Amino acid sequence: MKACGRAALASLLMWMGACVDFERAEEKFCVRHPERCGEGLPDAGYDCTPTRDTDEPDDTFEDSNCDGVDGLAAAGLFVDPASGTAGAAGTKEAPLKTLSEALQRLRDNTGPNRPSFLYLAQGTYPETGLVLDVPVSLHGGYNGAGNWLRNATNITRIQGGAVGLTVRNLPEDAGVVLDRLVVASSEPTTPGTPSIALYVLDSQAVRLRNDTLWAGRGALGQVGATGAQGFDGGVGTAGGNAEGPTPGIVPGIAGESNCVGGGYSGGAGKVGTLGGTAGFNGDPGAPNPPLGGDGGTGGPGGQPSGTGRFISCETASGGEGTPGAPGAGGPVGKGGTGWGSLQGGTWVATHGG
Repeated sequence: MKACGRAALASLLMWMGACVDFERAEEKFCVRHPERCGEGLPDAGYDCTPTRDTDEPDDTFEDSNCDGVDGLAAAGLFVDPASGTAGAAGTKEAPLKTLSEALQRLRDNTGPNRPSFLYLAQGTYPETGLVLDVPVSLHGGYNGAGNWLRNATNITRIQGGAVGLTVRNLPEDAGVVLDRLVVASSEPTTPGTPSIALYVLDSQAVRLRNDTLWAGRGALGQVGATGAQGFDGGVGTAGGNAEGPTPGIVPGIAGESNCVGGGYSGGAGKVGTLGGTAGFNGDPGAPNPPLGGDGGTGGPGGQPSGTGRFISCETASGGEGTPGAPGAGGPVGKGGTGWGSLQGGTWVATHGG
């Protein structure tokens, strides 16, 4: 005869109001609930009155089937980051240490008895690259090894990498529930990398219940590409007129008259230029007015000599001036005196008076 959780069985029979042979009832109970039977299998560990055979984790935290956990103990794996052990059986008494190992164990188990629940004790699970791709529900908020009761104050925190937890490739009938979990992602440093708490991809009917999702700050964007070459500049505006040549230094000396009586010289020539340009016309001749004509045209400018910043004033001699313009008409002469003389048989009046 198999040993069974007798306290739980007795409570169940009392609840059913049964008055039957205990040994026979025990055998039938163990056939229906093999997870509750076995050599040395303990009871729930506390006074418990079963209310139903099934017991999926819920918000009342009630152990409805008195198997020592809010849930079906035989249908799940237990994980405790504080007291769990790598390679353990994954039971209440011998929980696993990491969520990663529990998920891998489920991937390796493709049989009909693959667990449907992961019971996660309170604490932090610092695991990067977590991927939920098997039909199993995650339930947090349990006390942990030695006492797998559950309450709302126990915090189960999954601290992943840039993506806290990835759920992918789950069919609609998977029935996956994420319950009482804090899922947090880190702050990546690779340029352009986002921070995602929960990433659900190609999956259906995933239910979130009493969860908190914390996403960190994404990394800075990648450095932008080098800008394209700018367009050529526009055509410049027209330059101003060039300045004239530098004027000569000394004007030409006024021409002298060889006329008897003097005083009829041409005016001084205008200042020439150093670039070989002809000088301006000379000033009017003296006296002016009324007797002298305009001065002659200035001679051609001399060629400059010298180099660098100093200019030699030893220029070539200017050319000869052109003839002066005719003088203006003289004033009206005085009346004749009547005096004259016969010269060769002709009367010649005396000029002047």
